[in-house]
Amino acid sequence: MLELGKQLIKQIKDKFNLEGEVFISQSHGTSIEVSEGLCEKFNLFQDHGIGIRVLKDKKWGLSYTTDMQVDAAALISSAIHNADYNISDEYNLLPTGQPAGISFEELNIYDESIRQLDANNKLQMMLRLEKEALAADPQINKVLAAVYTDNEFTQTILNTQGVEVHWQETLFSAVLELKAEQDTKVQVGGESQSRRFFGDLDFEKLVSKAVFRTVRMLGAKSVPTQKIAVVLDPYVGCEFLAMLAGAVSADNIQRKKSPLIGKLNTKIAADSIQIIDDGCLRRGLGSGPYDDEGVPTQRTQIVRNGTLEGILYDGYTAARDKTVSTGNASRGSFMGSPGVGVNNFYLEPGKVSRAELLKSIKQGLYVMEVMGMHTADPITGDFSVGVSGLWIENGQLTYPVQGVAMADNILNVLQNIELVGNDLKFYGNVGSPTIRIREIMVSGS
Repeated sequence: MLELGKQLIKQIKDKFNLEGEVFISQSHGTSIEVSEGLCEKFNLFQDHGIGIRVLKDKKWGLSYTTDMQVDAAALISSAIHNADYNISDEYNLLPTGQPAGISFEELNIYDESIRQLDANNKLQMMLRLEKEALAADPQINKVLAAVYTDNEFTQTILNTQGVEVHWQETLFSAVLELKAEQDTKVQVGGESQSRRFFGDLDFEKLVSKAVFRTVRMLGAKSVPTQKIAVVLDPYVGCEFLAMLAGAVSADNIQRKKSPLIGKLNTKIAADSIQIIDDGCLRRGLGSGPYDDEGVPTQRTQIVRNGTLEGILYDGYTAARDKTVSTGNASRGSFMGSPGVGVNNFYLEPGKVSRAELLKSIKQGLYVMEVMGMHTADPITGDFSVGVSGLWIENGQLTYPVQGVAMADNILNVLQNIELVGNDLKFYGNVGSPTIRIREIMVSGS
């Protein structure tokens, strides 16, 4: 793909006398879903395409194609035509070629075994997983979904300023959703895992976690409205961190759509809080040698000892703030333009176990799931979400709780964190340990 990219770049420069960029992506993989001992879906899929951006009079023009035998002149001409309908902006620019980033081999984001995995073995593996889930607890009466996916990606980016990068990635995922029943009461729950290497998938843990999250919630009830200590499961912690990730995007800050406007170098969280975005994390699901503009990724300290120390930039937002990109350009596909995104965004773990974190709580709520996080106000940071989990009594997890809501502000939550667990877990490219919060208002019966 590098050779194809070079040909396109040469035409943009020599034939059309413009600055521009070529983004080529290819992916292929397998998706398997089983149900009631049978293969429900078995898909072999592939996706590929070329995106072209040209810069004409400080206006971007974008065009794309899925035809790898591309008519280069027609594709570039289309991008030039589209530029005429855009707005000129002095901050539209291309990154320059820089020293090579860490290689994808060093990052451990590519598992060569993906090419040797037998399709039938994958299917048998998922059928066994379904059986194991049903046998794990008599109250589990149905596997709603047992899905396995693997994918191999290749990314190539070139531009007329000297960027010329190419790398490969793999991703393996498994999802298990279960239904449990007890005396006509029904609960649904599940668990998922995503890893860079197939051998890192832990199917035994996947089953045990899915069963726990489903069966443990049978017989759930509400609790009275009160202000109580709250402990966030890593899964829930990731949802709150994802909300914060949007707030530290330079794009949202510049557009006045963040509660962190004007708060750089000020205290926004408890002293113990360290938040990182790291594109160079080994085996990280958001890791890569370069971002989606071809800029080397890096480790960016977002919060240090509770103080907001950094925000995330792509090329455009960095130009607006007269600074440099943090290697956080991201695009959904070859069909789109880049914007600010996170690489591996996580809260650094503390030193206490979950049991120690729970120990001193007289009464509180261990939150295992939130509903409606997407309704949180991105400008103020206010949220009101439905929650479910387990009641904490004298440091022990007791009965399940449902039918309650939790409301506060993301900055208040950060400032009221008392303890951070040592059990950092990633869901996708966002990671969180168990978190103990001093108190939050919980509305129930």
